[in-house]
Amino acid sequence: LQLPCRNAFIENDARTDAGAPILFCYLPNLPRLFRFFSALELLQMKGAILCFDFQADVLRRYCGSRVRFQTIDFFKFERRFFP
Repeated sequence: LQLPCRNAFIENDARTDAGAPILFCYLPNLPRLFRFFSALELLQMKGAILCFDFQADVLRRYCGSRVRFQTIDFFKFERRFFP
């Protein structure tokens, strides 16, 4: 992951090596998600969302083909931080 682009016209938390915006969505924030997806549509761009595995199916239905998903395995996360 690369540092976010703060002066961009799209909300983002990081960027891919190719410069595509990434939104961290493991804590659901619907207005922020809507701004991210709307900007991707408006700018005809592709982006990525980082979320927990159990969130991905619902988000995929909402975001469509403009977004690539990277998931965090919730059970591995839980075991690491809550032994």
